[in-house]
Amino acid sequence: MKKTFFILVFFIAFLQDFSFGASNVLYPQGKEDIESKLKFAEFLKKDKQYLNSFNHYLSIISLLEKSKNPELLFTIFGKTIAVIDSIIKDYKNIGSKVLLSRFIFPIYEKAISNAFDLYQKGQKTEYLEKAFIYAEKNKNLLLIESLQNAKVKISAGIPSHLFEKEKDLSAKIIVCKNNLDNEIAKDPERQNLKQIAIYEKELSYLQQETDSLNFMMQNKYPKYYNLKHKSFFANIEIVKRKLLNSNTTLLEYFYTETSIYCFIIGTKKDGFIKISNDSVFKENLKAFVNSITKSNFNEYQKTSFLLYEALIKPTERYFSSTEKLIVIPDGILGYIPFECLTTTNKKLTSANYKSLDYLIYKYQFSYSPSATILFENISLKSNNKNPKIAAFAPIFDSKLKAFYKGNSLTDSVFLNLSEQRWSEKFLIELKKVFEGGFFIREQASINNFKEEAIKFDILHISSHTIVNDEFPMKTEIAFSDIEKSKTQNPFFLASDLYNMQFKASLVVLASCQTGIGQFNKCEGIMSLSHGFSYAGCPSLVYSLWEVDEQETNKLLKYFYEGILAGHYKDEALHKAKIKYLKESNETTANPFFWGGFVFSGDPSPYAFEDNSKFNLGIIIFLLLIVIGYSLNLVRKQ
Repeated sequence: MKKTFFILVFFIAFLQDFSFGASNVLYPQGKEDIESKLKFAEFLKKDKQYLNSFNHYLSIISLLEKSKNPELLFTIFGKTIAVIDSIIKDYKNIGSKVLLSRFIFPIYEKAISNAFDLYQKGQKTEYLEKAFIYAEKNKNLLLIESLQNAKVKISAGIPSHLFEKEKDLSAKIIVCKNNLDNEIAKDPERQNLKQIAIYEKELSYLQQETDSLNFMMQNKYPKYYNLKHKSFFANIEIVKRKLLNSNTTLLEYFYTETSIYCFIIGTKKDGFIKISNDSVFKENLKAFVNSITKSNFNEYQKTSFLLYEALIKPTERYFSSTEKLIVIPDGILGYIPFECLTTTNKKLTSANYKSLDYLIYKYQFSYSPSATILFENISLKSNNKNPKIAAFAPIFDSKLKAFYKGNSLTDSVFLNLSEQRWSEKFLIELKKVFEGGFFIREQASINNFKEEAIKFDILHISSHTIVNDEFPMKTEIAFSDIEKSKTQNPFFLASDLYNMQFKASLVVLASCQTGIGQFNKCEGIMSLSHGFSYAGCPSLVYSLWEVDEQETNKLLKYFYEGILAGHYKDEALHKAKIKYLKESNETTANPFFWGGFVFSGDPSPYAFEDNSKFNLGIIIFLLLIVIGYSLNLVRKQ
């Protein structure tokens, strides 16, 4: 145990030094100190003391890995991560927590690898449970904190204006940090040093403001403050009790550069497997997505089967009666729809998508960024009775573009957008069966979106998404507003979502690539759908590639039919895809047309008033009035 003690003392000393150094960078005490202190990015790059200390710690761990004493290593990792938890609790804003979590991510990788090796030897649940929690602690920290804060706000009775100020600061920190990350990630010759300095200065100021607010909250609203800084992550017991039933299995993946770990959690049997993440696997995954978007049939039937063999087939021995799979992807796995994988490689010589054995025929799929987020989303109390919808469909016809031509903020991208006639027709049909607000053509403006979208139970957006791969926060949704076409930017920025709060329990993003963005460790994929999740939307339907407008509206018509029939949301999308495939031909059965939309979040169904019973009640009520009136006349006579 001496060895454990000395390694822990060393690591605690490192973390304390790191925390002190980071706090000097992240929490400057006054303006006069800002210029003299190292900024955080420079701190990690230039201050060799901390990097050397951390690398030395990892070197000691590597030596222990070779010493063939995995139990001792498991103990060391457990105590090390307990120290991390206690220190990370002292970081009072999410930006700092994410930065530290990224820095120490290699510890979690090694801890999960160690737990996996031990689990394979003895199948002890202790190793599986620890590894699962370690994986959860490194996923989507931003979303988890946002969801938990919203829940705490309700129970702690904090004034709304303070909560809004806190949310505003958090949103600005997320956007600023994301922009800084993306600029620093560029090759040195492409970096804009002046812009980096601006982002760093802004981040320091925002952190300072957050600290001041936290200090006030701690003193004035201790209940809220203590609840807010109490971390919670879903464990296996919670997953089994709250998220699963007898026919559902959860597959959670943990992605590293060399391996992918998969946790198989079911009501009867659990599993823990490791998948090789070599160059061949990465190439197959990339080729799989390209084969769909470029309609390369031969490449598709080959790679869809290879990915099934790698990602799903090894898990199937742990469940036999499962009908539904909840997938928690990680890393680049977040870019693929698992239902589009195929269970056989028929090696067909002619392109016939209709004859392929898609995995959707075997399982119903839903997704979530993490098990903790799924638990939090299901825990939210949403209105599930007679929901009202806000639906937006700007039409980019020549009339609208003519108004925008003189606007200096409008670029060629906007002027070349396709019209979206099918979306207009779809919303007109949707209006016949749903109550709510329908914003079509010039009514689908940014102002109406900001003011009206937050009031409804379901939000539907049929528009164009302009994805910014380099700066995900600058991804845009196109809107229209003829009255302000000469002065207003027609695009709504993804970054603006982080300062909004929606009432909607379901958001349907019926446009291209709304689930695509840059993957950041500990944060997930920074996509448009991520922004809506952060803004309080517990369930989403979003797209993973550029979609066909006409076929999309056909698929979503079937989806809303299922919603109106009272089906669970994930079930509604699953049945919509099955129905679409049944009616498709050899070409339109291509996953490009139906597989790009996936469901993530709380699947709870909506309850709609039975109009036939309601109408019958009205008829009976009127008949009773007539009978009563007739009897009264007879009595008088």
